[in-house]
Amino acid sequence: MGTLHLNLQVREIICQDKRSSNPDLDENEKIWRSHKMKVNEALKVIDEGWLRKPRGFRVHFQKQVDSEWVIEYAPGEKEKALDSDVVAWRLAWKLSEATKPDKTEIKEDDLINIYVVDDLGNPIKYYASNQFEVFNRREIGS
Repeated sequence: MGTLHLNLQVREIICQDKRSSNPDLDENEKIWRSHKMKVNEALKVIDEGWLRKPRGFRVHFQKQVDSEWVIEYAPGEKEKALDSDVVAWRLAWKLSEATKPDKTEIKEDDLINIYVVDDLGNPIKYYASNQFEVFNRREIGS
């Protein structure tokens, strides 16, 4: 959403009940001008990173390789990250369903502790519940 479009939306919200047919008496413009600096300040704060937008998403999971627990990602760390957290969570769910351990004992092919992370490795909330989720959650020994 562009800055101009956002400014117009905010202007409509702030000024919706103060419409006038006479532009000289239009309270909308007065109200808008008094709030404009606040909107511009908010946009500046967002642009400076107070609300950081992730630059990509990966599915984090653990699996056993030669009796050792390793952390891997899909797509891999050297591959281009996914653009959408929803796509990443759908991939996480499909991986969890395809590799769900049948029993309490975990085999080498099973993927456990599956969740989505951003480009910095921070866990991302599941879009369907707005909660931190982990598919195929298992406690593993050290």
